[in-house]
Amino acid sequence: MLHRKKKPIRKLLLGILGIVSLIILTVIFNPLSPPDYQAISCLDGKFVVRAQEAEKVTGTEWTWLAAYYYVKRDYKTGDPEPTLSELISSAEVLKDSRKARENLGLTKEQWKAVQDYHKRFKRTGYLFSRAYFFPLGNVQPRYEDTWQASREGGKRVHEGTDLFAPQGTEVFAVTNGHIEKMGFNPLGGERIGLRGEDGFYYYYAHLSGYAPNLKSGMKINRGQLLGYVGHTGNAQNTPDHLHFGMCTPYGQWINPYHFLVYWSNQ
Repeated sequence: MLHRKKKPIRKLLLGILGIVSLIILTVIFNPLSPPDYQAISCLDGKFVVRAQEAEKVTGTEWTWLAAYYYVKRDYKTGDPEPTLSELISSAEVLKDSRKARENLGLTKEQWKAVQDYHKRFKRTGYLFSRAYFFPLGNVQPRYEDTWQASREGGKRVHEGTDLFAPQGTEVFAVTNGHIEKMGFNPLGGERIGLRGEDGFYYYYAHLSGYAPNLKSGMKINRGQLLGYVGHTGNAQNTPDHLHFGMCTPYGQWINPYHFLVYWSNQ
């Protein structure tokens, strides 16, 4: 009788062990682990525009082209940015994955890296799409890539892109979401934190004011007016500009520059 009573306990322990093993394997091999947003943020926005044009001509996903040239840049520094015709030629070769490695002159290691980055870009490539709206609408501001530039004598680094435009220039929501934060802080001045439906946190700082009736918690639509360019907070002694930042759903700030370049070209 005692031996029979132990069987359910043994089954229970085996079941628990199976669940624990599944969790461990899921953590190690889970295809839904946090996406590589840093890699996608390094792609040149104008390059992506051309790669997507090549996709329309050849049918080869632009993420294959992005992966190939991303790896090629790592192994062959100094190569000029490919033209549209060069991208089309590469896309034609990439159509046949069985012969692509040999025809492109890649080693097995390089081809494996291309395949890996293609998978990464497939998951995050949605950021380069017409689903997003340029934060200053049709206005073309002056801006450059100042990601991680030193600030306050090296006390901190720049985690965004400054879009220089006249005070009062309208500022818009880049995507659907809701206002998560709103109000004044010493660095950002009058600022808005938009939590997008994509999970990203979009940070708008140094505003001169807010759109009428805007309030925290409010649902926001892509392209909706949020506020106006200014120089509040620690930007009081700098030209009027919008500081725009992007934080991933996993709490990691990434460079928004190339996304802004792409969105402004749509």
